[in-house]
Amino acid sequence: MNEQQMQVNIDPDKIDAKYCDQVMLNTGPFGITMDFLQQIPQMKTARVLSRIAMSPQHAKIYSEILSNSLKEYEKNFGEIQLSTKMKDEAKKQIGFHPDKNK
Repeated sequence: MNEQQMQVNIDPDKIDAKYCDQVMLNTGPFGITMDFLQQIPQMKTARVLSRIAMSPQHAKIYSEILSNSLKEYEKNFGEIQLSTKMKDEAKKQIGFHPDKNK
């Protein structure tokens, strides 16, 4: 099979990476929406930096690619350490849970 490579262009105004320290994940029967946030501790709030929505099929593929990338990262740089406290906080604050309004 002859694979063609896709050229990816990034607009200069989108070249800077944004640091995200919180993600809210909402699911529905037809898609997944992820809000990437940055906490503003002084104001006790978080602002949405970007909102990405995709089909459940794309989300599953994305999950597999991210998982494989993390495994490769750990192979090269060592295991990513997560304390019990970090895991508990992630469940409460990061929002990796399905929307309860289904």
